Amino acid sequence: MLRLLLLLAAQTQALRAPPTRPLRIRHRAVTTPAPDDAHTNRVALTFPVLTVAAAALGRAAPQSVAATLGTKAAFRRGLALLMVSMGLTLTPKDLKRAAKSPRALLMNAVCCFAVAPLASIACATALRLESDARAGLLLLGCVSGGQASNLCALLGGGDAALSVVLTTSTTLLGCVATPFLASRLLRSTIAVDGGAILASTASLVLAPLGAGVLTAALFPRVAKRLKPLCAPAGIVSTSLLVAGGAAAAYGVSSWRAHVGVVAMPLLAAALALALAKTSGLRGAAPRTVAIETLVKSPTLAAVLAREHLSSSAAAVPAAGMIWLAVVGAVVAYGWGRVPLPPEEFSPSPEEFKF
Repeated sequence: MLRLLLLLAAQTQALRAPPTRPLRIRHRAVTTPAPDDAHTNRVALTFPVLTVAAAALGRAAPQSVAATLGTKAAFRRGLALLMVSMGLTLTPKDLKRAAKSPRALLMNAVCCFAVAPLASIACATALRLESDARAGLLLLGCVSGGQASNLCALLGGGDAALSVVLTTSTTLLGCVATPFLASRLLRSTIAVDGGAILASTASLVLAPLGAGVLTAALFPRVAKRLKPLCAPAGIVSTSLLVAGGAAAAYGVSSWRAHVGVVAMPLLAAALALALAKTSGLRGAAPRTVAIETLVKSPTLAAVLAREHLSSSAAAVPAAGMIWLAVVGAVVAYGWGRVPLPPEEFSPSPEEFKF
């Protein structure tokens, strides 16, 4: 999501800024927390405001919104648009950077597909959720990181560039990990078809993401023209998905389910932060891994739940579309105002051009 927003921001700033020679910024500068420029502050305010406004719309007219923006087809189209946009903006530089961060990639995968599912089991058990609500929360814990994590990483003093790479890696890995985990963890709760979930995940994530990557690789001129449209399209798509999710979450009457949706990612993020630091990650990397674990992809969980579980189970990740955005924005806002200690900065020879 960050990449989509920054594409639009770059065009606006290019029109206002006087011509200057390219500025080379080292990795240490990229990971400096609490960005203070005016545009970032506007984004920081716009992100939660749009989320709350979309959620309010879905709650104010749940039946009307559910019949339009809350349908399974609408969720599929919105998620596909986000995946295509991610694919269009994925560059070889991202892949090169991923190869240079194997420890971060490994820790993020462990936290996303081991720590988060365990946290969802713990919360569902502690809150004594009913079978449908438990299934929805477990599925939410099994999905990959969400695109909103990129923006939260920027605002929360994390490594924004690393966040994009981590989100992409878990999105790809989730095509296999999510169906495997769901079939194992949900088997004791309700009957699920692991093969069907695998096919759905591939069609929802891998196909549109691959389409974006192939378009950028085979038709660079077309991709260059489409990239400026990715930012507004991503913002609008995310807002519509949140509105639809709010309408779909109208059926969640149990306060325990709402508490679980909030407690699960917070617990997982706290454990991820501790594990990341223990593993030897330094600088902004531990924060980034924690944010990636915190901000899941509730849209994917909601679509999978609607296709393979009950409507009651699907309402839980739909509620997560609201809560994860709000919790992520609040955590990022607070964390961005807690500077990293001087010894936490780890200079790197890698440089970025802006």
